[in-house]
Amino acid sequence: MNILYFKVSLPFSGKSTLAKKIAEGTNSILISFDSLFYENADELQINRNPEGWDIIRALAQNKIQELLSSSSVVYDDISMLFDHREQLRQIARSTNSKAALIYVDTPIDIIQQRQRENNITKKRDHNIPENFKLILSKFEIPKESEDPIIFKPETIDDELICKLNDSPLSR
Repeated sequence: MNILYFKVSLPFSGKSTLAKKIAEGTNSILISFDSLFYENADELQINRNPEGWDIIRALAQNKIQELLSSSSVVYDDISMLFDHREQLRQIARSTNSKAALIYVDTPIDIIQQRQRENNITKKRDHNIPENFKLILSKFEIPKESEDPIIFKPETIDDELICKLNDSPLSR
């Protein structure tokens, strides 16, 4: 049975690095919200704002649904709202796949330090402070009922991959 791995996290939490490692460790296909945005923004004439995010989210969901019929998928996005996560769970159910929610629980002081470093290096040019404030104000921490797998920065990546591979999801 295929699995949709998706994460809940704030920007600068380490989610993209973790997504790559999960994809490699579980032999899954990686779908990145940011990559889809860069690949489609000019053609679709969209910006990094809630309206543009909705368009990219719909593209991602279509792609995930298509891929889950033949492979497990790791979705690299912040999935900040319960409704976004519920849509992903519904996609997994509709393809007879399982869903694994991973909460990247990075302390805000680490996130802010990474953001300050990025303001100097400009390595990630798409992270606008106003968008971060908007995300922070709307961010919904996963509920216990969502059964999240919690990842903290001090967790060893290999430990998480083993946990994912040994979980009831992978059986």
